[in-house]
Amino acid sequence: MFIETGVSVAFKAVLDYPYFTQKEDETMPIIRVEMFQGRSLEQKRALVKQLTEETARITGCNREAVYVVIDDVNKENWGAGGILCTDKIHH
Repeated sequence: MFIETGVSVAFKAVLDYPYFTQKEDETMPIIRVEMFQGRSLEQKRALVKQLTEETARITGCNREAVYVVIDDVNKENWGAGGILCTDKIHH
């Protein structure tokens, strides 16, 4: 399914970095989003906002403790099933 949307999301809560947060017992969630290039800046802002809000709500951490990293990937640099995604578009 990620081939159709071109989005992969990984969530990681870093326990070793309490100095990034308000409280020592609070984790610092890092959300990595890998997706095909082409989303607008406004779409990325909305994605970061929504991921931050929901992560803070679910984990109980401060919004400021949530980090979101977006990696735009060119379709020629992403493959699945032995085929580059740029080639799958043309099949």
